[in-house]
Amino acid sequence: MFDHELANLVQFRSTGAPVLSVYFDVPADPGELKGVHARVHSLLKPIHDVVTSDALTHAARESLRADISRLEGLGERGSELLGRGVAAFACSSEGLYEEVVLAREFPERAVVDETPYLRPLLSTVAQARRYLVVVVERGRSWFFDLLGREVDEATHIIAPSTQRPGRPSQHDADPQHVENRAETLSRKHYHATGEAAATLLQKTGAERMIVGGHHETVSEFVAMAPKALRSRVVGTFVIDPNTMTPAKVRECAQPVIDDYERTERTQLVATAYERVNARGNAAIGIGWCLLATNESAVDTLLIHDDSEVPGRVCDNCGWLGLAGDECPVDGRPTRPTPDVIDETAEAVLVAGGRVEQVYDDSPLANDVVAALLRFPVVQPT
Repeated sequence: MFDHELANLVQFRSTGAPVLSVYFDVPADPGELKGVHARVHSLLKPIHDVVTSDALTHAARESLRADISRLEGLGERGSELLGRGVAAFACSSEGLYEEVVLAREFPERAVVDETPYLRPLLSTVAQARRYLVVVVERGRSWFFDLLGREVDEATHIIAPSTQRPGRPSQHDADPQHVENRAETLSRKHYHATGEAAATLLQKTGAERMIVGGHHETVSEFVAMAPKALRSRVVGTFVIDPNTMTPAKVRECAQPVIDDYERTERTQLVATAYERVNARGNAAIGIGWCLLATNESAVDTLLIHDDSEVPGRVCDNCGWLGLAGDECPVDGRPTRPTPDVIDETAEAVLVAGGRVEQVYDDSPLANDVVAALLRFPVVQPT
């Protein structure tokens, strides 16, 4: 699930100085770059107050001061990062510096803690879906591999009638014959497009497909596609293949993806509440979800917006809780964390689960978190 750098961040624990984590966005318009440095400086301004805190040792203050200086320099690199989200993690005294650039926006923030603040980054990595986008017309089809905000043209195919005209026959003057022949060739092309799409779905690992093109050709192709392929189509869009670019394809496909994933998140939340009401495998609320996480029972963790809840963590066994200076599992001292939901998200992802940030209106606005479980966990009293 994680590459080497992310695995290192998940496992990192500082023994002295705090870790500074910063998330910010760079606008895609070069004309707006002047404001980036000011925004980064504004994000880091509250951290200057932490530097003067009596709770930190002199060495920890110097480490954090160096981290602030280094991360403020990110604001000078806006031209390298147009249209990107940046997550940076620094702890000078421990030799930590990691920078992750993704083609998406993050909620902007700066966090100081003993561990890197990873929830926005990890949920982004976990949620990144690969889609196969097919743009089809009667004589040619294009295939695009879309992951997150990145899109690449995978391949294209040309109908046989377009590749070579063939020798005219005596029937070519018959309009009905010409129409029938054109329809037959279109059917063959749509069939070949479907076969190519099925192959690419398997090759790229994409789970879902989006179809674009002129309204008529999109309707014809989807109607003729095998049932197994139609079930992978999550939406369609209209585009003129003669003027399209990969960027335009991504722009047209994105609203389809947003609608599909919004509906999926809404259904996940509804499923969690339905299961709880039926005494099934689900948990609602931070206390219950923490207990389920401690038992490695969480399959999907659902988090409302960017909610934060303070809590406690045992770095020895991984126990998570809302309170308690001593771990109830191994008796070791626990450490405070400003956001136990962040720690919970990390634990769920490391255990092979899934994390979904739910920004839409839902019952989670009151309960903060919910979880679909692998097996039942009794609600704490």
